[in-house]
Amino acid sequence: MKDILQVCANYEAMLRKRETGRLDEEEIERQVASYRIAAIHIRQIEEATQQILDVEGVPTIYYPYYYACARALDKLQRQGFAGETMAIEAALLIGLWVGRGLIQSVLETIRTQVFNVAAPTP
Repeated sequence: MKDILQVCANYEAMLRKRETGRLDEEEIERQVASYRIAAIHIRQIEEATQQILDVEGVPTIYYPYYYACARALDKLQRQGFAGETMAIEAALLIGLWVGRGLIQSVLETIRTQVFNVAAPTP
């Protein structure tokens, strides 16, 4: 959590420097708060994904690729996909990442345990 606070402080400093005179104090605070919420959300997803990767014995060099897939699944959920449509989109996404060399069973575990999305019905 400490590093999230530092990242948010760095974002705020960058925003203040870049947007000097264009944004009022209220807008800067709103943007920093929104950034903080997103950073915490992504961290939670990555931690849940990391727990699965640790249990499955995935080498740490591959973690960033699994995190990228998890973030893509999260994006689908944030876009409003749900139910069978989400299951189909998740299966397509998993197929894409399997084609890139990731392990399908690990990706399916992430889909089910982190995002609570079932496999699509045949």
